Amino acid sequence: MWVSGHSRSLKMVPFEWQDFCSKIETMQESAKLHKLLDKTHVNELGMLRLPHGGWTKSLEEANEHLMGVHFPGCCIDKTIKHINASIAQPVNHRWIPSVNWNIASDIVTCKRIKWAFDCMSPFKSPGENGIFPALLQKGSTYLLNPIKCISRASLALGYIPIAWRIARVAFIPKPGKIDYTTAKSFRPISLTSFLLKGLE
Repeated sequence: MWVSGHSRSLKMVPFEWQDFCSKIETMQESAKLHKLLDKTHVNELGMLRLPHGGWTKSLEEANEHLMGVHFPGCCIDKTIKHINASIAQPVNHRWIPSVNWNIASDIVTCKRIKWAFDCMSPFKSPGENGIFPALLQKGSTYLLNPIKCISRASLALGYIPIAWRIARVAFIPKPGKIDYTTAKSFRPISLTSFLLKGLE
């Protein structure tokens, strides 16, 4: 069996391969091995069969069909218009009970925010804002106080900032399917902001 290395191929005899596989303990290691061995392209996103029997004519149409199946009622244009309208609206000041701020202050501290960011894998796929956990981890000296203020306000007001609500969706083929021409053969992965994940 051949296993691709960075610059050369490494030949492994069956015993060495078995020994190598038996030492895999974490999900990350097994995921790397899966990517290494999974070289088939039969399950890549292509043209999809529509409910009426026709086919999508482009990759954009296939993505729209996937969004319609997995997120019924979702319209990208309407969502963008809603976000733009929300940003343009004047800020309505309202009274927030002081108890809300006290609870938020008890829950959200710089120490807890740093712990939340440090628990994240540094280079996990970012959301739409492109912020990797590594940026939050390395820049914590300058970022903790502003993030603490935003997170406390979010809890006290019961409001999630609009920028944190935007997700990037990737459709991943479900393993073991025979037919990859239907939308149900793919599952959506929503990549949200790590700032929101930190608050969660």
